[in-house]
Amino acid sequence: SDSKERPGGDRRLKRAPTITDHEKVTLWAILVGRLLHTRVLDFTAYGDLHVVKRRIHCAASGDRGGHTVMAGVVERARLVVKQAEQLAKLVATEARDKYDCEWEFRGTGLLERLFSTEYLDTLVLLGNATRKILIAQPVLAEVPSPAKIFGDIHGQLRDLLLLFVAFGFPVGGQEAPCFVFNGDFVDRGDHSLAVIGLLFALKVSFPKKIWLVRGNHEDKAMNEKYGFKDECVDMLGKNFGRKVYLNIHKVFDQLPVACLIAGKILCVHGGIGDGTWKLGDLRSIRRPLGSKEFCDPKNQWIVNLLWSDPIEEDDERMQGVFGVHPSPRGQFSSQFAWNVTRTFCARNGLGLIVRSHQSKQDSLGFSIMHDNMLVRVFSARDYEGHGNDGAVLSVQTVSYGDHGDLLTVRPQVLRSFSKAADEAIIHKLFEANEGDAIERRNTREDLALQRMQRRRQAIFRTKNRRIKVEQDSTDGQKNSVFKAMLWKLKAGGDCMSPDSWFHRSMWISKSGSLVYWSKRENRALIHFTEKDLIGAHIRELASGDCCIPWAFEVVLQNDSATSVTGFAADGAEMRSAWVAELRKLAARSGGTP
Repeated sequence: SDSKERPGGDRRLKRAPTITDHEKVTLWAILVGRLLHTRVLDFTAYGDLHVVKRRIHCAASGDRGGHTVMAGVVERARLVVKQAEQLAKLVATEARDKYDCEWEFRGTGLLERLFSTEYLDTLVLLGNATRKILIAQPVLAEVPSPAKIFGDIHGQLRDLLLLFVAFGFPVGGQEAPCFVFNGDFVDRGDHSLAVIGLLFALKVSFPKKIWLVRGNHEDKAMNEKYGFKDECVDMLGKNFGRKVYLNIHKVFDQLPVACLIAGKILCVHGGIGDGTWKLGDLRSIRRPLGSKEFCDPKNQWIVNLLWSDPIEEDDERMQGVFGVHPSPRGQFSSQFAWNVTRTFCARNGLGLIVRSHQSKQDSLGFSIMHDNMLVRVFSARDYEGHGNDGAVLSVQTVSYGDHGDLLTVRPQVLRSFSKAADEAIIHKLFEANEGDAIERRNTREDLALQRMQRRRQAIFRTKNRRIKVEQDSTDGQKNSVFKAMLWKLKAGGDCMSPDSWFHRSMWISKSGSLVYWSKRENRALIHFTEKDLIGAHIRELASGDCCIPWAFEVVLQNDSATSVTGFAADGAEMRSAWVAELRKLAARSGGTP
């Protein structure tokens, strides 16, 4: 095997081009793990499951009269949910989108709107009721399909409500999907108290449909550092704020640390750590889990459920890394590679691990890694200025007749406000100036251009991506054309330069010309004739060749020179359409497609 010395004395095993001993060991571990998971051999897991269920029942019965929630508290919880539904509808009809921190609903006014004027009593009652329900439920929650999985919310109530509006509000009923909230409900956002109060109300209203999984921010040390404790004191006063805060932490200490969906998808907030434990070990965890329990070295593997991170293959520094390594997050957390994930899933009969815990700059709110066996989901939009979308994972069972049922996982994405705002600014800038006055821009426009240049996965998206037939006004004749958005790339095709973003609508006329017409100058800024396209080569640029998605090149050749012009479409579909049309045109002109 090959190894490489890294700064600080850290040695990481690297994957060679050919199969290595480590990969062989991983494949054998997967095979053995699947064998050990069969019912024939894994008798201890079923025995442990029965013992744990009996212990949970006894603990619930001994909790001062059991886990029965008073009808009055349930009714109050459902009123809170109803108020949240009305507020969500109001948010959906707002004239313009905005950041969660700019939302006008805040402070005690928001608490009164959601929890009534008696919001102090309501928050305490909801906390007590939620704690009793959690005690009666296992530390490894097990839910059926269909289900929706939410990532970090971090006190961004407006985003949570928009996700409910877009992808469905929790409801009761046998066929309704379960909702799994995968930790980090509070801290950093402006509405942490309202978020956790609403989640408690949902749990009390639908105890078998709402599942709250613990994250690393459901912890006193984190809440004291990142704002939740201060929010409770500022909004409720020193005495009542502290009382509500401590009451909420009694709930946090009873939260499950993982959730198993349809027996095949494991949801944990952070990750699997070293991956040497089994699902039966999760079921045997004893609660409450407070700061004292987390500091116990014997529980380091539990800490990793909340804190560990996967080693991602798309990071060039980490490509081909095997095993478990120390994490920069702290001494009790670790990073795990793809082989750990695959072996763990095989040994526990799992098909997928879902985790949250990390927000990526300009991301879609989710990412897939470790041979498609691990998915990250993050629900708070524009978190800490990252410009990320908010996402939810929808899990459904699809029947394939004789082939049985297949569990599908589909991401549902809520667009980032900062991305949409930047795109609106840039489109308005080019619409007003015909793309010619690119140097005359203000600071806000300049920042928008810089951010757009950085975003490689979603650039220049428009609402209209279809190919349409229009009238060509370039020659004064009514001539049908192929027309759609294109953006010219900087020479070389490796990046987009602000001074080359001046092409908006490109047309292919029936006569064989590729034209961009400037209404301001009343002339064609780009004009490839049918003769120019003789011998042209048109090729799509893969992501490895160009950092701009949906890019392609037109290579024009004549007797004396060769010129290369790069373009970017506003989507993969549109790029394919452009390439197909240009290849037809080149072939018609006698060129080589």
